[in-house]
Amino acid sequence: MTTIGDGPEISVIMPAWRSAKFIKDSIASVQAQLDIQWELIVVDDASPDNTADIVKALAASDSRIRLEILSKNQGPAAARNRAIDLSSAPFVAVLDDDDTMHASRLRTLVDLAETEGADIVVDNMLEVDDEPSGEVIGRFLSLPDDGQSKSISLAEYLDPGSEAKLGGSIGYLKPVFRRSALSVRYDESLRNSEDFYLVAELLARGSAMTLSPKALYRYTRRRGSLSWRLSAENAASIVAAHEAFDKRHLSKLEPRQIRASRRLLRERRDRMAFAMLVDALKSRRLGGTIAAFLGRPRSLPFMLMELSRIMREKLFARSAPAST
Repeated sequence: MTTIGDGPEISVIMPAWRSAKFIKDSIASVQAQLDIQWELIVVDDASPDNTADIVKALAASDSRIRLEILSKNQGPAAARNRAIDLSSAPFVAVLDDDDTMHASRLRTLVDLAETEGADIVVDNMLEVDDEPSGEVIGRFLSLPDDGQSKSISLAEYLDPGSEAKLGGSIGYLKPVFRRSALSVRYDESLRNSEDFYLVAELLARGSAMTLSPKALYRYTRRRGSLSWRLSAENAASIVAAHEAFDKRHLSKLEPRQIRASRRLLRERRDRMAFAMLVDALKSRRLGGTIAAFLGRPRSLPFMLMELSRIMREKLFARSAPAST
């Protein structure tokens, strides 16, 4: 049985739900980490499959793995919070239950945090199709591995324009936190964007953040169906979280930070309007579809653009040759 020596340098927290297909590979990528002492806290969010049984079997032969099973489904933010409460190391890393990491990731990011004096460190991601061992689709951010790490300010983090500059949203990256900076916990009303708003809250409270261009995180991307897209309920929760963030912080922010936050809130509201439209289309509610189109006129250009993009994706998926 593998045991911890002088205690872990980093706690990996993994909320798990219905991940029997993926979680063994995800945990194996933690066990493969080089030159660092770690602990893994898996919180099973009342999975209806045998996810917990798989983790139990792995934990039986590796004392660094700890499993907690929630009695009822509470969502990823609540599972993350429980995992943080159970963890003990000076750094905390988030790993989703269907993703994997390069063997050098944790050592690299902890060293970067120490060198830069950062409270939050994120790295670029490789997007992979369907499963952790699947085909690499590409790099999430358009940054070369050999580039320089850079500090990320609150204004840059919030600004939707950063996505165009970097090739993707920084908020999707999986954070490593310095425990001493975790002065707040995840917003448990969120079932999407929970990492984004925890990081935003910490930055607004003065934490320092560094981005590494190295793509050491492998992110599973599931494509081809509207079913994975943001629901209207989740989109509304995100808008509410952003409005609450502005209420707490806007009066204390600098003009650039205020502009960035307001731009992002407008985008969040556009996405909520689009999610309402998608929900109405999927349930074939004509009245709901019309209401979604007319309820927020300023979101119409965004909704039409998103519909066009989805149609292009579906046409491409249908025309692509079947894999053998």
